[in-house]
Amino acid sequence: MVSTDTTATGEALIARYADRWSIEQTIKDCKTLLGTGETANRVPAAVQRSVPFTMLGLTILILWYAQHGNAVTDLAIAHAGRPWYRRKTHISIDDMLIAFRRARITTISAGHNTPDQNPTSPPTSTPTAA
Repeated sequence: MVSTDTTATGEALIARYADRWSIEQTIKDCKTLLGTGETANRVPAAVQRSVPFTMLGLTILILWYAQHGNAVTDLAIAHAGRPWYRRKTHISIDDMLIAFRRARITTISAGHNTPDQNPTSPPTSTPTAA
């Protein structure tokens, strides 16, 4: 480990590193899984807003998973698909994203009935007798 703080003890450096680990992992997940690193903005305001917007999307994903996800089932699926990875005990952002995509794909169908988009009243272009 490298630090500019020459007075810090080894334990203090490790504690700082441990405190930052979740932040660094979140930034990595946003870049690799949610596409923050691939934004093509040139307007300064758009550049400043793209990362917070992605972080907001990540927050919404986590809240969705807390409400609708099933960690026990998802861990069982992960263990069944990767028997060499038995030590996995927590759901990752990737697992949450997979669960969201799976739930979203299974709830949409081509013949989705949307009666509110098809009003029963005649269109306004129909001529009426005066």
